[in-house]
Amino acid sequence: MGRSISNTIRKVPAFFPFVILFITFASFTYAGCKVNDAGSSTEDEKKEEEIAADKGCQADNAMPVDLCGEMGEGWIFCDDFESSEPLEDRYFEYVSQNGSFVIADTVGRGGGRGLRVDFKQGRVENGNLKFSFGRHQDASAGNKAVSPNENFHEIYWRFDLCHEADWVGGGGYKLTRSMTLMEGWKQGHIAHVWDGGPQQRHLRMDPASGIDEQGYVVSTRYNDFDNLRWLGAVNGKDAIFHPDSVGKWYSIEVRVKLNTPGESDGIFEFWIDGELQAGRDDYNWHGDFNQNPDNPGINAIFLENYWNNGAIANQTRYFDNFVVSTQRIGPLIHDP
Repeated sequence: MGRSISNTIRKVPAFFPFVILFITFASFTYAGCKVNDAGSSTEDEKKEEEIAADKGCQADNAMPVDLCGEMGEGWIFCDDFESSEPLEDRYFEYVSQNGSFVIADTVGRGGGRGLRVDFKQGRVENGNLKFSFGRHQDASAGNKAVSPNENFHEIYWRFDLCHEADWVGGGGYKLTRSMTLMEGWKQGHIAHVWDGGPQQRHLRMDPASGIDEQGYVVSTRYNDFDNLRWLGAVNGKDAIFHPDSVGKWYSIEVRVKLNTPGESDGIFEFWIDGELQAGRDDYNWHGDFNQNPDNPGINAIFLENYWNNGAIANQTRYFDNFVVSTQRIGPLIHDP
């Protein structure tokens, strides 16, 4: 015959409720949970914050948060990523790669907002930004162009860059480039800046052109490798992607000047933290192509996260303070 519930309850020892209370409390303690006031962090969240801090890229008090509040001499564009305006409103193309390349709070060099890039192991494309300025032949590339009626034959651009402290695999291949984009995305000059040198631990400038030495456009499309002239690459001197060098911010600045029509006097050079890394002044970028004022000059700059063979690990890097100018910009830091 079955027992009544009331009989079963009477058989429970008097101390049993205290055992239940102890087990429940112990389970919550083991799981790392605790009762919190509204808005306070859990122990797991604090641990994640400590791990993130250990990976470097902390705020640099020498860099202002609101860099673009006052435009510098010669600047034609500045983005410190503090604006709430969508990136699509100021870049002619933005690829977030499913949220892997986004603006994030507190990740910028000065402690404000910046761009965070989450590389995924095995993935090639991890997001990019494409900025447009000057005269264009192609409607899509010229969309949102700054100063669309001007030809720019000399340009400087700079940005801050930091790779987390346990970053591996060199510089992650593609980083930035300027170019002359024409109708159908044919390319003239291309000033690639990507990784190179021993174990891909340096920045490397690798210039190419889709215009021949006489000034004829031979490029038929974007990345028309069969018709590009490669003009001679040079590695920078500092191994900023060495394991001992990652985990801190660097100021990267690049200069490109197109050649005088018919001459080999074009310039390509870059600096890290204000120190010249590499440069040449004998490039024939365009032949006499720019003798015609209707032909475009330099008109696009990309920020890229393209790992040719696929990222070798899940890891993160950051961008901040992207400036484009007709004059030298400099590191832009000041004494805290």
